[in-house]
Amino acid sequence: MKNKVNIIIILVSVISILGCTTTKSNETERLDSNTNQMIPKEYKLGGKGPGGGIIFYDDLIGFDFNYDGTISEDEKNILQYSYLTKSRFLEVAPRGWNLPDTRDDPVSQWGGDSSNIDEISDLDLNLLTPESDNIRDTVGNGRRNTEIIISYLKENTQEEGTAAHLCRNYNGGGLSDWFLPSVGELVLLHSMMNDVKGLEYDDYSSSSESMFNNLRWIVYFGEDKFGVDTRRKYREYRVRPIRAF
Repeated sequence: MKNKVNIIIILVSVISILGCTTTKSNETERLDSNTNQMIPKEYKLGGKGPGGGIIFYDDLIGFDFNYDGTISEDEKNILQYSYLTKSRFLEVAPRGWNLPDTRDDPVSQWGGDSSNIDEISDLDLNLLTPESDNIRDTVGNGRRNTEIIISYLKENTQEEGTAAHLCRNYNGGGLSDWFLPSVGELVLLHSMMNDVKGLEYDDYSSSSESMFNNLRWIVYFGEDKFGVDTRRKYREYRVRPIRAF
């Protein structure tokens, strides 16, 4: 009788432990659509992402693109209405991501200087002085843009080692879904400049293209401000990969 009681107690304990573990797992993990693996939910702005980078955007919080002191509903859940529908966070590669070549962010050409790529979906960003809504609408386009750029260059110019190639070839955290940020994603990154080590006070290349031939959009990273402008594709600018999860 005593042995039966001990067995029952042990079974109850095991069931309780398993039950607690299962509940905890459901509360603290979710499926990463990019890796098809369970990952912790305790991610936050400025913290470390699953790829070893720094998280610089949370889709549930959003971002004040209009700089009016509030974050409207139109400025939240942007990724959910983009090509990154199953993602919530954006993380940027850490400083030294391009080692052993260089500890600083490298510079590279965009490629395809003689033409535009029609498939890139940043057509609303065709203003000489882009409005905040135009910049916001490019958030979530970076990964798709990167793949389109690489495919176009392979077929038409055979260029390699461009900004898009550098980002796509990066495998931080053992992950292969890094990409060249869109102009809107770079603006988000600039807002977290104090939390991301190694960002230069310099121009960073985006995967967003201008409606005019030979031009792509860049974002200038200043100490307390940023600037958005177009530059020729053959010119070299800073590159830092990001990913979504």
